[in-house]
Amino acid sequence: MASAAGPAEPADERRSDPGDADAWLAATRADEAARVRSRRTSLVRQRAEEGTLLGAIADLAERQVLGSVVLVGDRRLTGWLDWVGADAVLVATASGQRTLVPARAVVAVSAADRSLPPSPRPPVSAADLQGLLTGLAGDGVRVAARAGATHESGDLAHVGVDVVTLRRDDRTLVHLALGAIDELTLLDDPWAGAALG
Repeated sequence: MASAAGPAEPADERRSDPGDADAWLAATRADEAARVRSRRTSLVRQRAEEGTLLGAIADLAERQVLGSVVLVGDRRLTGWLDWVGADAVLVATASGQRTLVPARAVVAVSAADRSLPPSPRPPVSAADLQGLLTGLAGDGVRVAARAGATHESGDLAHVGVDVVTLRRDDRTLVHLALGAIDELTLLDDPWAGAALG
C-alpha cells in the first residue's frame, strides 16, 4: 500500500545509521588487530620453544650486536660474535682479540640490545672446531688455551681426533683433550680482517 509520501520501504531493507557502520568498522579493525597480535605472540612462542642456543648465538652474530658470552667456570667474554660453526663460536673483543669457544662451554649468551627469543636456525657455518684448528696447526699460530683450571699457551702444533698439541716457548709439547678445552684465544690471529664462512 502506497502512502502520500511515496512507496513504503520493505521491512527487511532498513536504513542503517552511518554511526553504526563506523562502529562496526572500528570493531572489525580491533578484532583483526587482536588476531594479528595473538598470531605474532604464538609465532614468538613457537620460535622460542624450537630454539637452540647456537640459533640464538647465530641470530646475534647476524645482527652484529655487542654480546656477552658466559662460559663454564663463570668466565665472561664480551664482544661481537664473529662466527658460529657446528660446535663452536668465535668472539671478538673490543681490543680485537678473538677467542674460539666450544658450544658445550657456553652457559649463557646475552645482547646489549633488546633481543629476540632463541631461534631454531642452524649455525652459520658447517665447519667445526676440530676442522678449524686442524687447518691452523703447524702454521706457527700462537694460542692460549683454557681447559678447566688448566691454562696453557704456545704454538698450535698438531690436532688429532680428540687432542690438541701445543708447543710451549721452551719447545716442550703439551697435549690437551679437545673435549676439555673451554676456550682458545688466538694470540696470532690468522683470520684478522677476514670473514669466516
